[in-house]
Amino acid sequence: LEREVRNPGGVRNRGMREVRGDIVAFTDGDCVAAPDWLQLGVAAFHHGRIGCVAGEIQSYSLRTAAQQYVEKKKALSQQWAVYEAFKPFAQTGNALYRRAVLERVGVFNPSMNSGSDADLSWRMQDQLGLAVIHCPEAVVYHRHPETVLGLLKQRRRYGYASVRLYLQYRRQMGRRTLKHTYWD
Repeated sequence: LEREVRNPGGVRNRGMREVRGDIVAFTDGDCVAAPDWLQLGVAAFHHGRIGCVAGEIQSYSLRTAAQQYVEKKKALSQQWAVYEAFKPFAQTGNALYRRAVLERVGVFNPSMNSGSDADLSWRMQDQLGLAVIHCPEAVVYHRHPETVLGLLKQRRRYGYASVRLYLQYRRQMGRRTLKHTYWD
């Protein structure tokens, strides 16, 4: 499916057309969900002002130095994404949205190879005033790149996405976030 659509956002958008429930849950192909992930993530929608739940992303295994580096840096920390980013967002390695949000705000930007998760969360907040909350109990385990080269390719995608997001949201972000974009 991903080869046909060409990028993760396009794959997610295609999957959303098939969804029938009130909650749409996302994880990635390099993730393994805990058995209670979906139950705990759905239960976190305890009031109507929550549009998105960001479950925690933990390391699947730490066999190589590259994987240990990612773990040490907490590079996929939902805690950072929700509490320390420019605006809260849910990384789609572990994100649940109300279906109504996606119907009103739209889909993932299919032209973005990375960063469309932040863009979607930010559009939801700007357009609907709904919250992104962190649910650390709803866990998926991420398989980090095993090699330094794989890690560098991943960081390059993330860095490119950060610059693109900065260019799109620079009026709202200000100079503080420009520094973070530079480091990515």
